[in-house]
Amino acid sequence: MFVRGEDLNQPAPTSNNIVINEETGEIVSLTVFTNEDRSSETTIDDAKVKSAVINFFDKQQKNVKENTMKVSKTAYNGYIDVLFDLEDGRDVEMSISLKNYSVSSYDINYDRLITLPSTEKDHRENFRELKVN
Repeated sequence: MFVRGEDLNQPAPTSNNIVINEETGEIVSLTVFTNEDRSSETTIDDAKVKSAVINFFDKQQKNVKENTMKVSKTAYNGYIDVLFDLEDGRDVEMSISLKNYSVSSYDINYDRLITLPSTEKDHRENFRELKVN
């Protein structure tokens, strides 16, 4: 984890965190939050969310499985969470800034952990299917 010294006294410091699978070299988790990225925007543009997710993983030569995207019903500090599956069967949780629809973090469930019932309940109550026409 990397935090800039000048950000340590801020209420929401910059945070950078990377997790690499030592066997494959794949980046399976990435977090990049800065104070400059925070937004007061709360309107969610579904088409931009879908485009941000697909374009991000296209660059990594990974495909998002169709009809698996769910987006949080509300924004938190200008960010929304998106849940979806990759075509290889792994699930992903991603955070996207509503300021410019850039990816702020993602976490690939690379070791196929079992989803706890409390997590499933949270996802049912706080996420909605992403519909893009």
